[in-house]
Amino acid sequence: MDYSRFSEDVFIPNTKGLPMHLRITTPHGWENGRMRSAFIQHGRSGSIDYPHNKVLESAYLDRGYRTVMINSTNSQNNLSAGVLEDFTIPRHVRDMHDAVMWGQSTGITPNAFALAGHSMGAYSALDLAADEFRDNENLLHVLGAAPVTDGERQVEARKRNHPDAYKDWQTKGYMVEPSDDGVIEATLSWESFQACRNSKIDLGQIHVPVALIAGEHDTWVPLDDVNAAAQQIPRAAVSIAKDATHTFAGKTAALRTAVDQTLEWLETLDAA
Repeated sequence: MDYSRFSEDVFIPNTKGLPMHLRITTPHGWENGRMRSAFIQHGRSGSIDYPHNKVLESAYLDRGYRTVMINSTNSQNNLSAGVLEDFTIPRHVRDMHDAVMWGQSTGITPNAFALAGHSMGAYSALDLAADEFRDNENLLHVLGAAPVTDGERQVEARKRNHPDAYKDWQTKGYMVEPSDDGVIEATLSWESFQACRNSKIDLGQIHVPVALIAGEHDTWVPLDDVNAAAQQIPRAAVSIAKDATHTFAGKTAALRTAVDQTLEWLETLDAA
């Protein structure tokens, strides 16, 4: 156990009134420093306890941030309320929004904060930075791992890289999707996933620095899509996790290296 850190689990109501689980971890001496915080959200059907999300958490904690890990609602793999059939991208974004507003209003995260996430969690962070938090002076930066930024690109990547599974999915109306490491499994509705096509972020509206991390062999959010997104953001950099796929299974060390590199760059800009 790391006695230099203190964790607390809380449940807050989201906009829909559903109980949402947050884990707040504070590094020793946080109150005597810059009191920065990082809100970190998992992807669709995810959990804050998956290895790739814990890499994001530990990287921020090691740099002195208080972390707020968001177990979003409408997952099938965490402690928050809701069912996966009710998942939508706007609801996922709203959960991160609600967590930030709760943290700021209660004084849990009183000062500057960063937004970070994996996959759809990265979408939430980028969407909020481009829209509702665009003029929030406390927002430091955004860090996204395997970031979804465009629903149309997400659907087309599945169709292009997994054509047989895509056709079977269309025929059955659903698919059970295992992760690379067999830990994460999601039942995906054809109808709900196709609805993602209309989700797209106006990336050019983001004022803060953005770091995007791509898995070298990610076929769900391919490197080309990540590079295309970065080109639309005024201040953005892309880092590649060598040999990694979408969930960075078996490659968390490569993910941690990429996260450390991007955080160093982001903090240089934060201090400017």
